[in-house]
Amino acid sequence: MVNSVNSCSFKGMEDFANQYNHTTKPTFQAPPKNDSADKVEISKPAEEAVKEEAAPVDSKKSEEAQTAEQPKKKRSFFQKARDLYAGMKKMFIAQWEYTKGIAKGAVAGAIGAVAVLGVDAIRNTIKKAPTFSTKGKVAAGAVATVAMGVNIFKAYLNANQKKAEVDHRWRTGHDA
Repeated sequence: MVNSVNSCSFKGMEDFANQYNHTTKPTFQAPPKNDSADKVEISKPAEEAVKEEAAPVDSKKSEEAQTAEQPKKKRSFFQKARDLYAGMKKMFIAQWEYTKGIAKGAVAGAIGAVAVLGVDAIRNTIKKAPTFSTKGKVAAGAVATVAMGVNIFKAYLNANQKKAEVDHRWRTGHDA
């Protein structure tokens, strides 16, 4: 005999369900009526009032409010031209440094990979196994990837340093 989903095989299941259906129904209570609408006050709990009084003033917000009130200074044509020149110079410096880093990384990675594959080939010829093993190929790829990543990271650091020098020279107005 197959029980359907709606039928209950336990004897006290209906009593159990009825007991909880009566207690979980939401109850609604109407708010008390006020005689005058003018006297309605919304009071905050005492904890919230204490938190608002004790909250520290955020210095960033106050600085932002002060700078928003001050009008921005107009920049001269020459200052705009200097900023444009500095921005373009920074862009070309970054592009050149990244290109050098990629080239150096490719060369260093290729040299490292060839060295790893050469060692693997020598080892496999001594063992009279196939020339290049899978482990050797994976190791060569890992060495090449690490070499490329290190050189690109160095290029990123060099580019940031040179861009900071350009900013210092062209935005502050002196070389020292």
